[in-house]
Amino acid sequence: MIRIRNLALVFPTFHGGETAALRGVSLDIGAGERVALVGESGSGKSLLALACLGLVPEHGRVVEGRVELDGVDAATASRAALRAWRGGVAGLAFQEAAGALSPVYTIGFQLAEAVRAHRPLSRRQARERARELLAEVAIDEPEAALRAYPHELSGGQAQRAMLAMALAAGPRLLIADEPTSELDPITRAEVLGLVGRLCRERGLSLLLVSHDLAVVRDLAQRVLVLYAGEVVEEAATAALFSEPLHPFTRELLAAAGEGGAAGAPVGCPPAKAAAAPAELGCRFHQRCGLALASCRRRAPELANLADGRRLRCPVVRGGPEVGDGPG
Repeated sequence: MIRIRNLALVFPTFHGGETAALRGVSLDIGAGERVALVGESGSGKSLLALACLGLVPEHGRVVEGRVELDGVDAATASRAALRAWRGGVAGLAFQEAAGALSPVYTIGFQLAEAVRAHRPLSRRQARERARELLAEVAIDEPEAALRAYPHELSGGQAQRAMLAMALAAGPRLLIADEPTSELDPITRAEVLGLVGRLCRERGLSLLLVSHDLAVVRDLAQRVLVLYAGEVVEEAATAALFSEPLHPFTRELLAAAGEGGAAGAPVGCPPAKAAAAPAELGCRFHQRCGLALASCRRRAPELANLADGRRLRCPVVRGGPEVGDGPG
């Protein structure tokens, strides 16, 4: 469904240069697959999710790579084809539903418009479909929710309404960008259970962006770890949690209490690392307890391992090189 190859996305800086928000990122999502993107804030997770819809934020510029949506290049696809894809094939659930939903229209109006954008239904038929969608996402009183404005809903209800809108046109892929970050633990568990059930019942593919590694462990089959705009590790979920290989993955799991190896020192933030040119070496080397001298000089490649994992760390893959020393 989605094939991204070597995507590089830059943004202008205040000083007239450019900073790399994504660099050399590749991602595949097949039918029925559930894939998660994890990493620190600012690592490029949401940007990559938007790229899956052929969207580039304002002032952003793709300098390399290709995004294919069902085999069609997003850069050359017609506007009509992209409109049909967005919502019709891939539905997007935003992080903050209260901010993503329009405050001046009722939930029913917004849902009905989303339905009619992709299906030739009358307003009455679209409103009935909107009511059915609210019932599918387990809103207790769907008729009342149709008449409500977003500010009249609780956080959990608003997020459910956001999910209903993402599913309005019957997509095959759900992109969920931190769908539970603003919710209390009980509501979070309910919404996550709902997402899992919808994916199973509808046979949906899922791209989940999340800081919550417990959520990732429950929902995803495969995980991509991003650091400063690069994929540093990709593995099956069980393998990643049982044996994280990249030093940043270990730090991330340790910080979340998921069993990674702690001890990586705090260093330059991802934003600075993302701005560094490739010749300055590994973007993580200033924070890495395993860094060697070569890590400062050469940017590591994302290598394919025998077990299907991908890893951007030659030190972990093969140990130190001849003549190398601590970084």
